[in-house]
Amino acid sequence: MKISIVADERQMRRALSELSHIKNGAGRAMASALNRTLTGLKSDAAKEVRNSYIIQHKDVLRVLKTTKATKTKLVAELKGTYDKISLSKFRVTPKRTIGVRPKKGLKVTVKKNEGGRMQHGFIATVGGGVQVFTRKGKDRLPIKKHFGPAVVQMLASDEVDAKIQRQAQERLNKNMAHEIDRILQGHGSGRGKVSIF
Repeated sequence: MKISIVADERQMRRALSELSHIKNGAGRAMASALNRTLTGLKSDAAKEVRNSYIIQHKDVLRVLKTTKATKTKLVAELKGTYDKISLSKFRVTPKRTIGVRPKKGLKVTVKKNEGGRMQHGFIATVGGGVQVFTRKGKDRLPIKKHFGPAVVQMLASDEVDAKIQRQAQERLNKNMAHEIDRILQGHGSGRGKVSIF
């Protein structure tokens, strides 16, 4: 998954017109607006995941990668990795090690209103973190670590993609007006608040 944020022609014309008398003014305003929008977009994407899945906001943010815009490269990007997230990051009961494997296994809920039991699952602390495992056979070893879906899978919906893109455009419009006004004020050229595009 990759979402690119770019200023449209109308936004670029407005920035160039308002800031033509300031060196690199338009580029600075657009880059800053794009990067502010990127931060909001990342949060919006995490929120969309949490609307359907039982996972903490911070665990989603951790696997969303961003590439910021610069005044010479006016595009900001949000990327979701294909790395699957440890099953322990979702709702698992019991959540702590109790010394023995639970007789009824683990209760696992990845997606809201959809849960079930992992009959032979157990919790173990490995590398300082709690993980979900099952044994591959009757012996204690080997064991298998379990994962939930990747963020790109959780966001794999045309409806969600369209919603995030729409939110990004709304944010960019507001941020562009804010950044143009900020640069004008800082340059002593303030002409009142710049209207939203």
